[in-house]
Parts: sequence; C-alpha cells; structure tokens
Amino acid sequence: MYVQSFEPSVRRHPYPIGMIHGTAQTGNNFIGTPDGRPGWAQDFAARGYVVYVVDQVGRGRSGASPALYGEYVDPPIRLAQFLARSPDSAFPTARLNTQWPDRAQPGEPLFDQFAAQQVPNIRDPKKNEELNLAANLSLLQRIGPAIVLTHSQAGVLGWKLADTRPDMVKPGYRASCHSSPRFR
Repeated sequence: MYVQSFEPSVRRHPYPIGMIHGTAQTGNNFIGTPDGRPGWAQDFAARGYVVYVVDQVGRGRSGASPALYGEYVDPPIRLAQFLARSPDSAFPTARLNTQWPDRAQPGEPLFDQFAAQQVPNIRDPKKNEELNLAANLSLLQRIGPAIVLTHSQAGVLGWKLADTRPDMVKPGYRASCHSSPRFR
C-alpha cells in the first residue's frame, strides 16, 4: 500500500491522522481539490497533525493488478453527477447540493478534472476489505496509534481497524474540522 506523509512545521497533537479514501478514488482526494486548492492533508498538517494519506491496495499509486487482485470495475462517473445542481440530474436531491459549481457534465473543466482522478477498483468488496485491513494494520504498527479518517466506502475499513485494534485507533477532535476555513 502506498502511503504519503505530511509533516507539520510544529507537531501539536499526539496522534497522527491516517486518511483512507473511498471507492474509485485515491489518496489524491485528500491532497487537493479538482479546482487546484490544497486538500485536507495540508489543512490538518497546518494545524499541527502528522498526516498519512494512503492509496488503497490495488489502486492508484499502490498499483492495480488484476493478476493479483482479481477483476476490476470502472469508476461510477455518473455518481459524480449527483454532486451537481443540474435541473436535469437523475438524482432528486441534486438541487440541494452547493459544492459543485457547474452541471457536472463531461467537457466542463472541473468535472473533467474530477473524472480524471477516478480509477478502477477491485470488484470483490470482501477481498478489497481483507487486503486493506491487513495493509492499514501494518501502517498502524509502523506509525503507532492514530486517528483514522475515512471517506465513503472506506468507512467499513475504519470500523474494521477499530474492531481489530481498538488500542491503535484513537478518537478524533471535532474542533479540528469545524475550525477549518472550509466550514466558515
């Protein structure tokens, strides 16, 4: 499993944060936004956390290998259109979303950049969970106890880590997120 670390200039917190991305994603979704702004990794490092961003086994910088991991599935790009406030969206609640600036259609610069960041992933969820549980346990053994931040599909990975090694998964601090300029 590929892991990228972000070191703060001054460490202010005892536990690092391990970030695990969701389906069809890579750790890049924590490193930057489709429009080029710095991501959550930099945000937390600036607040004094050591941050570890992973690419799940068999994805992105961890390397995709159907020979090793079995069949892959293409990313669900249509799901990205859920983010759009498009009146012609197939998702009834799309009009409530405010974070996507366009209609989330191919040809729009931000949509194309977002779509370019999506990658195929291992089709078998059980195999994916087994591989990533082992890899993330190895990471925790190397870095020590950590706060585990998961996105979407990786939620189950976080729960399995906490169930398997409750001594290694530490609670986070809500104030870190709520004081972020992203929420102001």
